[in-house]
Amino acid sequence: MKRAFRCLLLAFMLLLVGQQVTYAAGTNIGLRVNNQNIRAVTADVKVNGQALRAEFPPYIHKGRTFVTIRELTENMGAQVKWNPQGKSVDINLNGKSINLKINSTKVVVNGQVRYVEENATPRLATYSYPRREGKTVVPLRFVSEALGFNVKWDANKKLVYIDNYVDQTPAPSKPNSSKPYIVIDPGHGGSDSGAVSQVDGTYEKTLNIQVANRLKSLLEGAGYPVLMTRYGDEGMGLYERADLANEAGADIYLSIHFNSFGNSKPTGIETYYHDTKPEDQALADYIQAELIRLTGAYNRGVKTANFCVIRETDMTAALVELGFLSNPDDMAAINSPGYLDTLAQALYNGLVKYDKNY
Repeated sequence: MKRAFRCLLLAFMLLLVGQQVTYAAGTNIGLRVNNQNIRAVTADVKVNGQALRAEFPPYIHKGRTFVTIRELTENMGAQVKWNPQGKSVDINLNGKSINLKINSTKVVVNGQVRYVEENATPRLATYSYPRREGKTVVPLRFVSEALGFNVKWDANKKLVYIDNYVDQTPAPSKPNSSKPYIVIDPGHGGSDSGAVSQVDGTYEKTLNIQVANRLKSLLEGAGYPVLMTRYGDEGMGLYERADLANEAGADIYLSIHFNSFGNSKPTGIETYYHDTKPEDQALADYIQAELIRLTGAYNRGVKTANFCVIRETDMTAALVELGFLSNPDDMAAINSPGYLDTLAQALYNGLVKYDKNY
C-alpha cells in the first residue's frame, strides 16, 4: 500500500514537472481568440526584476506579446476595473490612466485618444491550460509604456523586462546646425520582423535597416544631423519612436518600410503622409518622385494613411514602402547589386530637394 502511494505521488510530481516544462518560455501553445484557433509561443515577463506571477502564461502572436490584464496590473501595483457591458477596462497607476476596449484599436491614454495596430488590440483569449478559461489579454508593450514603464526584450530567452525606474539618460538634443535635423526610422526590429518575403524568406526589418544605414551615411556626408530610431536589431514601440523624435526636436521624420500582400501581383513603390498634416505632402511628393525616377519601379503614388509614426510626430513626416516582398520581380530588383544603394540615394535626393524648397 505504501509503495503504491509512493508511486502515485511520484507520478503526480512528474506530471507537475512536465507541465512546468511545457510552459517554459518559447513553448508553442494553442489558444482560441475571437472564435479562431491560433498557435502562439509563450514568453516570460519580469516586472521590476521580479518574475510575473501568472497562472495563465503570456504569449507571443504575430510579433506582439500579450498578457492577462489582471496578472499584469496586479504585479505592477495598478488598479483595474472591468466594464462587462461595454467590454472595456480602466487601468490606473500613479496618476496615469488607460481605457481599452476588447477588439478596438482606439485607446484612451490620460484622456487622449490613441490607436494601436490591428494585431495589438485587447482581446479575449481562451486558454486550455491550466484549465479551459477565457481571459482578457492586452498588448504588453503598449500598456506598460503608457503606464510609464520601460520595456526591453531578450529574443534569445523569450523574456520581456519591464520596469518603472527613472531613466537618467538625457533625451537626444537638437544639434546646432543650419541644416534640418532628420530622424530615420527603420521600421520593425527585434521580435517584430515586419513582412517576410514569400519568395526567399527575407525579413523586412533587415532590409529597412540596410537602407536606413545607407541613407544615414549620405545625409551625414552632406552635413545633415541624423538620429536613428534603432541602430541594430532591437524592438521599439511605435509611440516610442514618435516620442523619441519629438523629444529630440527633429525637423523631418522618415519611416522606411517594404510592402507585402497576400498574393504576388501587387508591385511598386508608394509614399505616405498623414491626412491631418497636409503640409507634409510636399515631402512625400519629392521622395516619391525621386524613388520612381531612379528605380523605374511601378509608381503607386503618394497617399494618406493613419500610421502612428506619421500621425504622432510633431515634425514633417513621411513613410515609404519601397517594394513588395511578396512580388518576385520586386524581390529580384531588391536583391540585385546596388539596388539598396539606389533606394537610399533616391530618399536622400528627395529629402535634399524638400530642404532646399521648404
